[in-house]
Amino acid sequence: MQKLIRFFILGIIPLLTIILFLLFINTVIMDWRYAHKSLATYQNAFNWPLYKLEINLFKLIRNFKNDNREGLQKVKLNISKKSQKKLLDDTPTSTKKWQNAFYLLNDNTYKKIKIRHRGDNPRNWLFEKKHWRIKTKKNEQFERHRYYNFLPYDLNKYVSGRIANQIGLISPNYDLIELFINEKSSGIYIQSEHINENFLRRNKLMPVNIYKGEQILTETVIGTTGDLFNSTSIWDKIAFFNRSSDQDNSDLEFFLNLINRSEFDDDAYTKLFEKIDLNQWSIFAAYQILTQNYHND
Repeated sequence: MQKLIRFFILGIIPLLTIILFLLFINTVIMDWRYAHKSLATYQNAFNWPLYKLEINLFKLIRNFKNDNREGLQKVKLNISKKSQKKLLDDTPTSTKKWQNAFYLLNDNTYKKIKIRHRGDNPRNWLFEKKHWRIKTKKNEQFERHRYYNFLPYDLNKYVSGRIANQIGLISPNYDLIELFINEKSSGIYIQSEHINENFLRRNKLMPVNIYKGEQILTETVIGTTGDLFNSTSIWDKIAFFNRSSDQDNSDLEFFLNLINRSEFDDDAYTKLFEKIDLNQWSIFAAYQILTQNYHND
């Protein structure tokens, strides 16, 4: 009996050592990509072994409890393992490179699309439920939607988005769907619109310039102030007014200058209120109070 116990100990200890070593290496690699590789990324400590254990446990439970009842609208995407690997090969830059994929239509035919991960935060693509963005060809849109974003379900984001939709804010529509990747359910997701020229047209607004300013994560412009209202150079134009040059930022420069001057100049303050839509701005202020939301698009 003692020989058997000794043989078991001598056999199991090296095996456990190898498993623990591999787990340690995998944890170090994941944590490096999560909190230390991306520019200007600050993440709290994260327990990767416990997270992986919980995920596998939840998958096991779901396999037993899944009763296949129909619920939310299903969105089914097919993306090869090779393409999924390419998206994560060299994070964070690889997550922005479009890969080929397919979208299952209602008539059970597949539409060819492009797909990538959405967002700059490593939380968007290193966890089990990833953020996705798809796009179609210009002549094969989904009812004037060329782009869709798919975000893992978050109660605060969904309720906040739905409130914005219902009180008349110009805001992306939020819908709940069940997302399938390669025939496997990824759970409940939020399907949202992408803010671009088509978004303006769907909201019956003439195409104008839309600017995006973001001084966080990989979009941080090194050596500049974090205050977006002090410089036009740290803004990106994501929709264009077709009667002006795509390099012309004079409208943004005028508006930011007007905002800054209005703090001390009564004439500039009056002009500012002539330029903005007070009705929309009031609704937006009410929305912020109702939702206590500091993160806005």
